[in-house]
Amino acid sequence: MFNLDCSRYPTEKEGLKALMINPGFEGWNGPYLKPPNIPKDSWGQSYFYFVESGPLRIVSSGPDKTLNTSDDIVCPVSN
Repeated sequence: MFNLDCSRYPTEKEGLKALMINPGFEGWNGPYLKPPNIPKDSWGQSYFYFVESGPLRIVSSGPDKTLNTSDDIVCPVSN
């Protein structure tokens, strides 16, 4: 919904917090997530959000809680 309202995804610097608090965008019609917290993954860890380095991805570091290992769970989002 953020992308539809603002015609773009949040930058990595803005992060997923832009889904809860308007960083000053015209068209922002959130919050898109209920404050005060961004949900955690199944292992209680924060999600990683990548957009500038390729297709938008939301990543869980998986059960070992270490990013860039074989158990990472990657959710690609089509742009």
